[in-house]
Amino acid sequence: MVQIGVDTRTNAETLQVEQTFVNSFNERRQQNSGVSLDEEVTFMIQYQRAFEASARVISVADRMLESLMTMAL
Repeated sequence: MVQIGVDTRTNAETLQVEQTFVNSFNERRQQNSGVSLDEEVTFMIQYQRAFEASARVISVADRMLESLMTMAL
């Protein structure tokens, strides 16, 4: 019974050390990646706006062509 308690304690301490290592590793990886989430969100918003503008241009061109086809008939 005593050995089970000792093993449990040892495993808990090992788990804590390994979790600390993983957390530290993830923090260092994010620092070294050089990716700014704010910058990425800004770029994503710019691409979304460009896509919306392109969709509007295509929509207007489609309506114009539809009008021309209606006039031609």
